[in-house]
Amino acid sequence: MRILATIGPSCLSRVCLTLVFISTSAPSEEPIVRACEAAPTAEDEARAHRLFEQGKKSFREGRFQDAVHLLKEVYRLKCAPEPLYNLGRAYDNLGELGAAIGAFEAYLRASPNAEDRGAVEERIGTLKRQLAEREKLKREREEAEKRQNDQARRERRPSAAPWIVAGTGGAVVLAGGVFGLFSLNLHNQANSPVETGQQEAIDKNDRAKTFANVANVGYVAGGVIAAVGIVWGIVDLQRSGNTAAQPVRGATPGPLLGMGGSGIEIVLP
Repeated sequence: MRILATIGPSCLSRVCLTLVFISTSAPSEEPIVRACEAAPTAEDEARAHRLFEQGKKSFREGRFQDAVHLLKEVYRLKCAPEPLYNLGRAYDNLGELGAAIGAFEAYLRASPNAEDRGAVEERIGTLKRQLAEREKLKREREEAEKRQNDQARRERRPSAAPWIVAGTGGAVVLAGGVFGLFSLNLHNQANSPVETGQQEAIDKNDRAKTFANVANVGYVAGGVIAAVGIVWGIVDLQRSGNTAAQPVRGATPGPLLGMGGSGIEIVLP
């Protein structure tokens, strides 16, 4: 995951930063950290407190994306560690595991002596395992889809059947042509001046007419069969040419850290 970090205009006199999470597909990188030069003004404190309460309300109501926007602004105004923890919980419930890891790690850096450090570190470990498993499943799914597509392309080759049909139609047309030649030859013999015998001439004319009828049937039937085969083959070639998750919810709404002056406040949703 890539993290952009900018320094807010007002901070406590300790290390702080404003985080902008860009991607959630991998664990967080080490953000840029600088020491804040000035404490927040009273106006910043008041606005941060209002936004923080709004963020807690959004979290409790399951509007985690709204909570993310509000908590980022809170941290920009007042560099306290609590918004980072709550930001991690919001991302966690959105299923944005990489961003949740980044926020929790930033919380621990900002609050190295946090009483809940062990629990947060345990959650970070769980999220990292879930993220690694998610990436593994994604790679396996992509590889399986690729294998299926490759197999489909290998199996979906143009069929020889339509061209066999077209060839059969062509053969029938050719046979019709042969019968047509026989018919023409008999007709010429029947009408030849050399031909003797009226009955023989009549017989040859009758046979010529029969062969002519067979030839005509062959021309028509063969032409239709060939045309069907060719159209079928073209469609088959075109088809052969064309063959070429919901986010994982890491946790349900859980405790939120409050920004009280006396310490950490646990707020249950």
